[in-house]
Amino acid sequence: MAAPYPMTFVMTRTQQVKDMLSVFDQGGAPIVLVPNEPEPSGNKPLRSCYEQGDLHRTIQEMAINDEVVFSRFREMLPVQHCEAVCFEKLTTQAAGIFSGLDTRRADFGQTVRELSRLVGSIHMNIRGRYRHRPEAAANGAKVLLGILIDICRRDTYPGGGSSLFNALIGNPTPGDRALADSIMEVLTYAFNGLRAANLWPARDPESIRNRLYEVRTTIANRIDNIGYTPKLDALLG
Repeated sequence: MAAPYPMTFVMTRTQQVKDMLSVFDQGGAPIVLVPNEPEPSGNKPLRSCYEQGDLHRTIQEMAINDEVVFSRFREMLPVQHCEAVCFEKLTTQAAGIFSGLDTRRADFGQTVRELSRLVGSIHMNIRGRYRHRPEAAANGAKVLLGILIDICRRDTYPGGGSSLFNALIGNPTPGDRALADSIMEVLTYAFNGLRAANLWPARDPESIRNRLYEVRTTIANRIDNIGYTPKLDALLG
């Protein structure tokens, strides 16, 4: 019996395969490694990869454990393409959340809850990919900055009342500021990863500098009672 692959290799390969499978899923979120997920063993024979009644899991196991199967998928679906599709899905999710608020299909509380879940998903997607492609942090930062831009642009609320910007950034309650704090925390994680890989600030992967500068300028020119401007300045480097 062949020896199992090293776990680092298995987990990296698993995320790569999940990215490829996500491309075939026309809706929903990217498929990402999650805490407490059963770990694939790696290097199993193909006959042992069959999962009764679960085509998705069977294909995943085949691509993880057989180099020929994996290489055929990789040839058809390059890593940059898969990663771009996965993060585009997150961008689409964000647009849907903001649309719900704008058309009053969702209230403020629901919008904040959905955005909080999305930010958590973005964090997991960055972490799941970073070990084999540090550039993934740039894709995640791009989505997060897009969310912040959308929040900053909503400085009025249809029908009156507190705007999304004021409620989350300008003058939030301790509970409401948790979302913006979470976004800043994940942004800092992403930019620290880019710096460690020498991808920032000398380089500008995914053209994120302009987005970061727009967020920084918008917040600095308005009310910033909780001090995000210095944190954004630090990210600009």
